[in-house]
Amino acid sequence: LHSRLRIRANQELESRVFKVDSFEEFSQVVSGRGFVLGGWDGSADTEAAVKEATAGTIRVLKSRVDSGKLKCVYSGKPASYLAYWGQSY
Repeated sequence: LHSRLRIRANQELESRVFKVDSFEEFSQVVSGRGFVLGGWDGSADTEAAVKEATAGTIRVLKSRVDSGKLKCVYSGKPASYLAYWGQSY
């Protein structure tokens, strides 16, 4: 029973998390009650600008990123963190 519940919960979570290539896509996902897994440059200014534009905030910091390959979903600068973004309900 527990394993089926866990599998179902993981499937539900995965169906609501999206990786995006632009801030326009980011805005659509967040306003549609989904979550975005994307880069954040670590700047409080960026986080505030995203919140102002979309009401989306960082829900969880998944990991620190040092490769320089991942870009921030808002600023386009190299990301310092991989984060889950979403709206508060």
